[in-house]
Amino acid sequence: MSSSKRAEKFAKPKVVCAFLPVDAPIKKTQEINFEETLKPMIRKGCEDDVKELFGALTSARQMVLWALDRDRTLVSSEELQSRLVEYGRLLRGFIAPPGGQPEEAPKDDPPAEDEKEPPKEKKEEAKRAKTLRHVVAFVWRDLLDVKGRDWKASDVALEEASMLLAAAQTVLSRAAREAVSDANAIQLHTNLRRVAGMLARARTLVDDADRAAAALDPPDEDDREVPEEVEEDKKKKKGSWWSSKKKKDKKNNTMDAAARASTDLRLALPEAWAQLSLAEAQHATVRRACAQPHIEWSLIAALCVDQKERYGSNVDGHVKALTKAAPEAANVREWAGKRVALAFLQSHVAMKTLYFEALVLYCQGAAALELAVAETDENHCVTAIAHLALAAAKHKEAQAAAERFVTTARPITYVDSPVGPLAESYDLIRRALDRANQLNNAIFHRPPSAQVDPLPEPKTLISAMPYEDPGYSPLWTAKAWDAFDPEKLPDAEFGIASDSRECCTIS
Repeated sequence: MSSSKRAEKFAKPKVVCAFLPVDAPIKKTQEINFEETLKPMIRKGCEDDVKELFGALTSARQMVLWALDRDRTLVSSEELQSRLVEYGRLLRGFIAPPGGQPEEAPKDDPPAEDEKEPPKEKKEEAKRAKTLRHVVAFVWRDLLDVKGRDWKASDVALEEASMLLAAAQTVLSRAAREAVSDANAIQLHTNLRRVAGMLARARTLVDDADRAAAALDPPDEDDREVPEEVEEDKKKKKGSWWSSKKKKDKKNNTMDAAARASTDLRLALPEAWAQLSLAEAQHATVRRACAQPHIEWSLIAALCVDQKERYGSNVDGHVKALTKAAPEAANVREWAGKRVALAFLQSHVAMKTLYFEALVLYCQGAAALELAVAETDENHCVTAIAHLALAAAKHKEAQAAAERFVTTARPITYVDSPVGPLAESYDLIRRALDRANQLNNAIFHRPPSAQVDPLPEPKTLISAMPYEDPGYSPLWTAKAWDAFDPEKLPDAEFGIASDSRECCTIS
């Protein structure tokens, strides 16, 4: 008669979400009436060719801003993205003429070569603008400007990138305010993956704007790269190519081209928030895995390792890049007028990194403890004690980081304190550790060991949801494009829009 093994199961961890609030300050912009702004650039008599287009642009932008209102919680992320796509289709038309080339009227019988009039054709072609991407100067609040100033950028790609950044902030802010439950976990997971896709699109748009800006100021003939065989001769001459003013001017032009975007776009805030959104979406995955009794400890541990690395490497790396200007600020208020504070971000990242490391160790310890009970195995018991003791220590560090997070957040924004839920999570680890010590003291009497197993390989079940390519709006016809007089187009504007926030009304 076979003897059955003893069985004792330990509770899976309760995942503490406590998402990072990113809504202080809000990414906002000045309103624009495209018809009033662009009317001076239209040829006389061509107003009707662009009237519908300008009306659609103004309406589409207003609808996006309406959907971005943080108080309109009934606007879903799907609806928000659809409005962004519609506005993006209209903005895309400013970049290049319809079809990329001017349309020509069909000709039944083309003239012979000697009957053509090249000068006249060249003159007609010169009157068509090559691009309209710089005709409107958009003013946006710069989230990372340390002096709290707004930013003006004449590039439709940067306008769309700013809209996507504002949309990401809206969805992330809603996620931070909403308690995660079984009812909303799947939708939250989808929304945050969608945010990561939006931000990837924003990064692409910023890169496109950089290339377009660099093309506005091509290098002079003397700025071209010097062949290696000429390099040494150039160095020997006084006033060489390497020390020339033109070389310095080329460097400055390159820096200017890369600095056309606002600080929050230029310092890779989209990448930081993209990593944050994926890490927060993964919470729903881990939470769901912990709620399933049949899910093994090893899978939960692997998911938690991915979270630990995601916060400890990806998010933390972007935080350090974003906050490199923080030492210039004397206090939190000066840090861009309630901007992202260094200690606020670092304490949140540290809390999540330590917390998920503690969960990994708890999973390893609980799995070993279940084997120790089932098989009456002293080695498994010692392994369980080592892992659970270290898990408790790491969890204590996470709780200390959580207290710092709440303290540093107080001057910046409201946060739903994670201290209470973390205390409950710690109690779960302590109960398992007490049971392991009880088993060892009663049966095995083994001395404690500090040796723990390596962390398992990370496993991720999360990826960004690709952002829909907007395409081009059919309202951008050849007539609409040709209605713009290239001689009336304004110069591109990039830079500070105001010395202080108070001088500009941002809606």
